[in-house]
Amino acid sequence: MPDRLPEELNKVGYYMIRAMRWLNGFAHIIIGMSLAIAVLMFTWLFFSEVKEAVYAHNLVHGFLHALGTLMLLWSISALISAEIRYLQGGKLEVET
Repeated sequence: MPDRLPEELNKVGYYMIRAMRWLNGFAHIIIGMSLAIAVLMFTWLFFSEVKEAVYAHNLVHGFLHALGTLMLLWSISALISAEIRYLQGGKLEVET
């Protein structure tokens, strides 16, 4: 099996790689924006659950719900850190 593409396909391969790199960059922009929106939504959900718990006079139940929301927010934060490292040229690793 040859290691290189035939000469006729070099130009096609060049444009394919260029298009895939552009598409990958676009995908990471969408991922970054989605993660930022998720942070806002989980933060809003956290404060909403705390408010509901206070009004319902059921702090234990509300605390557990809010704690679950904070855990999801922490996961999103880890994904954002991994995405930033990847966009800066590092490896794609999710650390918790």
